[in-house]
Amino acid sequence: DEDDGCRLTMKRKPTLFDGAVTVLFGTAIYGVFYAFVIWIPKYAAGYAGMELAESLRTVTYYGTGPFIGVILSALLLVRIIRPVLMILILPIIATVTSAVIYLHPTPAVCKIGAFIIGFTAAGGLLQIGVSVLSEFFPGNKARMTGIYMFFGTIANFGVPLVTGFISKVSIRGIILFDTLVGLVSVILGVTVFIRYYMIFEINEQDKRIGETLCRF
Repeated sequence: DEDDGCRLTMKRKPTLFDGAVTVLFGTAIYGVFYAFVIWIPKYAAGYAGMELAESLRTVTYYGTGPFIGVILSALLLVRIIRPVLMILILPIIATVTSAVIYLHPTPAVCKIGAFIIGFTAAGGLLQIGVSVLSEFFPGNKARMTGIYMFFGTIANFGVPLVTGFISKVSIRGIILFDTLVGLVSVILGVTVFIRYYMIFEINEQDKRIGETLCRF
């Protein structure tokens, strides 16, 4: 159980807007890493000058990111960082990384970028979104989780369709699309973050990173 210093008190009730923004955040961040992992090998081969076999290894670099990200999140989120702070920071890193890959497609950038996007966007961020949504609506956790996952399924269906259409014009355009979706996730993440600290009263004894700076 959380000690007294880490308990949350609601100053006001969350609204439908808070739930919708959090769900859309999860959908957007899913779109970021799903579109990326599907198309990064072809992008690396076509624009970074990588051999096909080498370009396929970008998926391995990507896959290492979530593995490390989940472990690190499990260690940090208990007492060191509040989950909503990750919703603010990680999408920014993922979006900047996607933009760098789009602007400077080199083998090194594609490999390192694949790891970073795996680490940030796919490294437990979807689950963190569910956690924050459950904090907003503790009495409807199952329903909120179901809605959250339903929209993830829509992204799972829609991203290949959209990126497949874009690929007919340009594979590089898919990375631009990924960056733009990342930007949407950043806007949604910032909104969730601000609303979180408007809704919850954080105990003054809570010494987790950023808490003294995040009270509105």
